[in-house]
Amino acid sequence: MDVLGDFEAYIEYYTAVSGGRWPVLLVVVLVGIIVLLLIVILVFVLYGRSLAEKSRLKKLVAERTQALEMETAILNTVFDSIPDILFCKNVDLTHIKVNHAFAEAFNISKEDVQGKIENDFLNVPDDVIEHWHMWDRRVIEEQMQYIVEDEVPLPNGKTRIYESIKVPLTFEGKPTGLVGLARDITKRKEMEREILAASSAKSAFIANMSHEIRTPMNSIIGFSELALEEEMSIKAQTYLHRIMESSKWLLQIINDILDISKIESGKVELEKVPFKIGDIIASCQSIIYPNATEKGIRLHFHVDPSDRLLIGDPIRMRQIFTNLTANAVKFTPQGNVKVSAKIADSTENTQTIYCEITDTGIGMTPEQIQRIAEPFMQADVSITRKFGGTGLGVSIVAKLVELMGGELEIESKIGEGSRFSFQIRFDTIDAAEMKGMTTLVGQGKPTFCGDVLVCEDNKMNQIVISDHLLRVGLTAVIAENGQIGVNLVKEREDNPFDLILMDIHMPVMDGLVATQTIIEMGCPTPIVALTANVMSVDQEVYKQHGILDFIGKPFTSQELWSCLVKYLRIADKPIEASDQDLLSQLRESFLRENYNKYNEIIESLSQGDDKLTHRLVHSLKGTAGLIGEDGLHFIAAETESLLNEGRTVPDEKWRRLEEELTRILQSLEPLVGIEEQNAHSRVEKSPEEVNELFNQLEPLLITKSPKCLDYINDLHDVPGAEELASLIQTYDFRPALQVLTKLKENWRLA
Repeated sequence: MDVLGDFEAYIEYYTAVSGGRWPVLLVVVLVGIIVLLLIVILVFVLYGRSLAEKSRLKKLVAERTQALEMETAILNTVFDSIPDILFCKNVDLTHIKVNHAFAEAFNISKEDVQGKIENDFLNVPDDVIEHWHMWDRRVIEEQMQYIVEDEVPLPNGKTRIYESIKVPLTFEGKPTGLVGLARDITKRKEMEREILAASSAKSAFIANMSHEIRTPMNSIIGFSELALEEEMSIKAQTYLHRIMESSKWLLQIINDILDISKIESGKVELEKVPFKIGDIIASCQSIIYPNATEKGIRLHFHVDPSDRLLIGDPIRMRQIFTNLTANAVKFTPQGNVKVSAKIADSTENTQTIYCEITDTGIGMTPEQIQRIAEPFMQADVSITRKFGGTGLGVSIVAKLVELMGGELEIESKIGEGSRFSFQIRFDTIDAAEMKGMTTLVGQGKPTFCGDVLVCEDNKMNQIVISDHLLRVGLTAVIAENGQIGVNLVKEREDNPFDLILMDIHMPVMDGLVATQTIIEMGCPTPIVALTANVMSVDQEVYKQHGILDFIGKPFTSQELWSCLVKYLRIADKPIEASDQDLLSQLRESFLRENYNKYNEIIESLSQGDDKLTHRLVHSLKGTAGLIGEDGLHFIAAETESLLNEGRTVPDEKWRRLEEELTRILQSLEPLVGIEEQNAHSRVEKSPEEVNELFNQLEPLLITKSPKCLDYINDLHDVPGAEELASLIQTYDFRPALQVLTKLKENWRLA
């Protein structure tokens, strides 16, 4: 069948019938059908795509929702797993979210905290909570961070210490509240208190050790210096010089320990006074020269000349040079030591000084160099055994140089020697501007004018300081305690003392209370502490109580003079030194004061008077050290330590104390016997001579002047004056004056 032909025929037929219009209509119809089909197809395609997109979007939303839920779960887990307390507040300061630690600490559920403020679940005073809220508002309004420590009471009745930090919470740039984190630092605070207590105990130990060693050393150095002014054999002078050198060596060890303690606590204050670097080097040379000569070591010193004075701390500079040079000599078996101070740079008002100390000694390895600047450390443990020392010298030097703006540099090789160097810039002043200013350095013994009140309860220390003052022209008036000192100041309101030397630890009234009382009375006299407690914390306390200066026990003549020259007028004419045999007087004084001391101690112990027992043992310890009885001093120190700690002193300890004291008293008894024999062999004085003697002695007793001691021999020629002589020898001036009054009545002297 010819379909195509039939179709064509069909078309021709209809074309003929329709007059030629049907083909066009047919085409239009066909096109319409095709377009409709295309539209239908497009609609189905678009609808399918829409369904796919919706499905994809739905899946994406589901995935993101799951991720957000996971992130929230993670944040909640982290929020709750943090051991510190976490909380969020909104702008009205109510809690909107807290973590598990918060709920656990305050024994409340997290849900019950929401929408509440601290008053609703904390037993804290309203004013405390209001203070918290005040800072909360500032954090939110000022967009600031706040850190604070608070003591917070918990429901279990305990109080914990929290360190809290609060930061602002914002959303879309607007403040919406705050986030807070609170960490329990109670244990840390307890540890800090323990550390502070340990540090305080260390400081107390160092201060106590310093006081205990300095007290007997006060007499050792003091008596040695006084004795060297007397005529004696060359051998005796040599022995005394050795005693002083050893004492100063021990004192240097103490000073090193105190220095490192002060430096570590930041208590060192550097002076700013004019000085010549050449004077420092010269002083170092005189100190080091004897040891170097003894070892056969050659010393070389060089200082660049300058017409300007440096402004700084000459004492600390001397300490730096002395420590480094002494170390160089110590660790140099043979060879030489060179010390130099050169001007590295100079401007109109400053000079930079380059200082160098080199030696040809044993040297050090790099590891040893690193260790040497550490406190209490030496380059090698064997060095301490072979050469001695505390291991503090270089550490102190390094820190002092650093405080002055420099840095200590160390170069060394084993077997070749060491080089210590540093560079410091100083302000300067023209030497011509310093003309007319007086200085004590390099001068001989000065002579002063004036009366000095000495508040000191230790009899032997009274003798030492009084004799020192007497030898420089000063009249010493003794007060056995602070209360007597206050009374003496009152008595002399119209003629005040020129200077007051104040011991700190005294019975009845201590030095600090006495000082405050004297200052409140309006007394213009400068007050200087005379004490063995010279720790930086002690010095700060002295200043707070109005004490202008201090003299540490033991002190040298130069140290005493250097202090006196600040406050007293220097006289034109020198005076003659006293000829009293101080050590003999101290031994006699010890015998008279301590003859019944053990019984007094036991009696106070039986009566439960711990304070008196401690004071009696402390006094016995100090006076034993003054006369060189180390055995008794050691036993008494052990006993005092037990009493300080509140522990029971064993009977064996008391027995040893009694035996040692008895032995010493028996050895000293012949001293009094000899004096009594001499008294019997002397010629009695006439009434006129006695009258003149008493008239000369009375004003000295009234002023408590040590010059009374010059009349002891004359009193031995006066019948019945033995008690008066004894009281004067022990510096008991008040009862001595009463005895003198009775003697005058007995002799019928007006």
